[in-house]
Amino acid sequence: MQFKSTRSAEKPVSFKEAVLRCLPKDGGLYVPTSIVDLRQFFLYMDGDTSYPELVATVVPPLFQGELNPFSATRVAESAFDFEPQLQRVDEGLSVLHLYNGPTG
Repeated sequence: MQFKSTRSAEKPVSFKEAVLRCLPKDGGLYVPTSIVDLRQFFLYMDGDTSYPELVATVVPPLFQGELNPFSATRVAESAFDFEPQLQRVDEGLSVLHLYNGPTG
């Protein structure tokens, strides 16, 4: 998957390059150049699915071979040593809050 800056038409970069650079030179943020439909991956999850398991399931299709499920699980387990909060907004619609953790 390629990433581009939110501020300019700077040449897209790979996942690895985006992680190593942290931020584009123009001060924007990296965002994917395309959106992957992840709905199919949520069909087999239930209330017992841990957050690291969820990450390990959805990250590989997003990063198309740049991060395997094992590495994705290890990253999620070390990055999310807290339980993310899910807030119900409406029937069938919830929002995942990630700002409550150590960097929030």
